[in-house]
Amino acid sequence: MNHLAIPTVILALLLGSCSPTVDNRGYEVDNRDFNKIIPGKSTKQTVEEAYGSPSTVSAFKPETWFYISKQTETKAFLTPQTLELTTYEVSFNDANIVSKVVERKGEHAREINPVKRETPSAGHQTGLLREVFSNFGKIATKGGSRTGSP
Repeated sequence: MNHLAIPTVILALLLGSCSPTVDNRGYEVDNRDFNKIIPGKSTKQTVEEAYGSPSTVSAFKPETWFYISKQTETKAFLTPQTLELTTYEVSFNDANIVSKVVERKGEHAREINPVKRETPSAGHQTGLLREVFSNFGKIATKGGSRTGSP
């Protein structure tokens, strides 16, 4: 009977480790009713007080706030799969009054990917070898001089 217990435990552990992990990312939509935002009446301040700061803000006119909620499932080491994607778009006019509210779910939701460009900085890039070999000759001698002369 002992010879069956060990393989059974190992099998149970292997199967248990393959259970998916569900992650909620972004804005928590639970218990929030975006239908309470009234276009032409609600202001930017009332929206922020009721729903918090947005996930991202548009860079151009009309100013639009995006509240993005995403639920993903990851199985073992595989790439996460999107289960549910919801985007709320709240647009404001020049007087900071809501002009429209759009809810997008599933395939109609837009997944917004931030730009990953980097601004180059002045100077040079150093590597490990450059750092190691650039220190030769900079070590102080007994007299305390770095040049090696007395």
